[in-house]
Amino acid sequence: MVSHPRGPPPSFAHTLPTETGLPDGWEVRHSNSKNLPYYFNAKMHESRWEPPENANTDKLKVYMAQHHSSKATGVDGAGDEGKIRASHLLVKHRDSRRPSSWKEQNITRSKDEAISILKGYQQQIDSGAASLGDLAVSESDCSSARKRGDLGFFGKGQMQKEFEDAAFALHPGELSGIVETASGVHLIQRYGSNDKRLPLLDPTLGYQSKADVLVLGIRRHSHLAGESTAVFDFGLAELSNQMA
Repeated sequence: MVSHPRGPPPSFAHTLPTETGLPDGWEVRHSNSKNLPYYFNAKMHESRWEPPENANTDKLKVYMAQHHSSKATGVDGAGDEGKIRASHLLVKHRDSRRPSSWKEQNITRSKDEAISILKGYQQQIDSGAASLGDLAVSESDCSSARKRGDLGFFGKGQMQKEFEDAAFALHPGELSGIVETASGVHLIQRYGSNDKRLPLLDPTLGYQSKADVLVLGIRRHSHLAGESTAVFDFGLAELSNQMA
């Protein structure tokens, strides 16, 4: 999905293999340019987004959740001119460019099976049973799962062509259909441009988080109960102020 980590020198903490579950020589670093963790081997001069072979995936999941979750790294709300922000949910298959992920070392499912799985997630999102971010955390085969699928801001030429075309064609808040790339099959949701004050369109926030703050805002202005439109407007303003 993304290329070799680039940008300013990464900030990272040295970690022991016993803590991370990674093989000897491997450590977790953080890409400043992508705001995502990646795996680095100094002896081999190799860096990659996906865990190396023979990693202890159970131990690695615990370590990444504690040290590289979206809460720990934060979500950047500022974007550059011409860039968009999107999140995605990736399901890989055996013909993917790299048929392994942080959650499954050897992926053997067919492309048709991957599409069928993704359609199930799409139905959950469309029905309101879950958000893309909720599902990405546990189901996405991309390392962005730790950020609820959030890829941050990106411009044209930074992503695979099929992914880029689909993402830039979306309206803010819109969910794509199934998108096929060399990485696998994706669902993509575009975030609201450079505007941090559009929390209802933020795919990285779960439905319950938005609903709780919205209800709180409405209750605080319950004296307007007879004016339903005004109540909703005040509630929405409260939600924006608290999540901006």
